[in-house]
Amino acid sequence: MKNKLKQYLHVTLALAAGILVGWLLWNGNGAPVDAPVSTSPAAVTSWTCSMHPQIRQEKPGKCPLCAMDLIPVVAGVLATDPAALHLSDEAAALAD
Repeated sequence: MKNKLKQYLHVTLALAAGILVGWLLWNGNGAPVDAPVSTSPAAVTSWTCSMHPQIRQEKPGKCPLCAMDLIPVVAGVLATDPAALHLSDEAAALAD
């Protein structure tokens, strides 16, 4: 009985230590990765779905395929090729 209690105590302490280390390393010191890009309305050329980049519309709304909110496409940020991958400086540093 004492050994089982001791084992539970060790597991609980290890879990608490892991959670503490995770919180210390990833406590959100920077801006969230999925923070919306601040754009002026003049820079938005069209709207697209983040899951279906082939969907392009002239105004905000819902994706006809998955019903997700459309996101703005800023002139010069996204290429016309939906298969192209573009990373912000912060995303490129994270991917490194």
